[in-house]
Amino acid sequence: MNYDLIVSGAGPAGSVTAAAVAQAGYRVLVLEKDSSCRSPCAGYIGSTINIELPEGCTIQSKIRKMRTYFPDLSFHDFQLNGFVVDRSSFDMALAITAEESGAQIRWQSPLIDLTGDCVRFRGGEALGTIIVGADGVFSRVASLLGEGRQRVAFCAQYHLKGIKPLPEPDTCEIFFDADYAPGGYVWIYPTGHNSAKVGLGITNAGYMSPHKYLDAFISESAVAERLCGERTEYRAGALPCRRQFRHGRPGHGCRHQQCDAGRRDRRENDNQCP
Repeated sequence: MNYDLIVSGAGPAGSVTAAAVAQAGYRVLVLEKDSSCRSPCAGYIGSTINIELPEGCTIQSKIRKMRTYFPDLSFHDFQLNGFVVDRSSFDMALAITAEESGAQIRWQSPLIDLTGDCVRFRGGEALGTIIVGADGVFSRVASLLGEGRQRVAFCAQYHLKGIKPLPEPDTCEIFFDADYAPGGYVWIYPTGHNSAKVGLGITNAGYMSPHKYLDAFISESAVAERLCGERTEYRAGALPCRRQFRHGRPGHGCRHQQCDAGRRDRRENDNQCP
């Protein structure tokens, strides 16, 4: 079948793009390799987001301040205006909005190959005038277009519950400390009075996996006492260190564009990042 737009990836970038184009009356196909939306990130959304929050997404907390700590635990506060959402419900709500706008989403249909304007995926193939790669930091679209692998930070995160209240419930915290996050940082985003998403991203080669660095931060850092609680919802993945936006190779019959969808999700029993 012919489509005006084929999107690889049903994360926020892919779903919002698909909804906007479908609402304009064009034929849109979204290919998603997983069976549902999932993301390992903290889920902070700035209030300047230029879309309406979809129905069904869960707002876990409001954020008004970011406290940034240096290795000696001195800190600086920055004003923020946003909120933390449950990313699974947020992403799925955006995908539902895209479907309600007229886009077709094929779940468990990873992209296999691009040949001219023909897109092959698990279970079939389709023709597309425009192809959008919104399939994360290890994008299949980017790989097929010959793009070099972008620089990434490898990440790990828990949703901690039953912890001591953070100093201010509307404040997220960022820690720069090479002992726990070499080449990156640690984040704490409150999700309620006694819970928070605690994670980190590293870019420099360390002697431990991100999972082990995160465990060490929670157990041994200067703030370990207030992070003593139940460790739930472990996630690992990767974050882009820069944004890419490329046109396809000359000579292809359609326009290929890549936009950054964010992250690759790895599950609870996969402790080593790629």
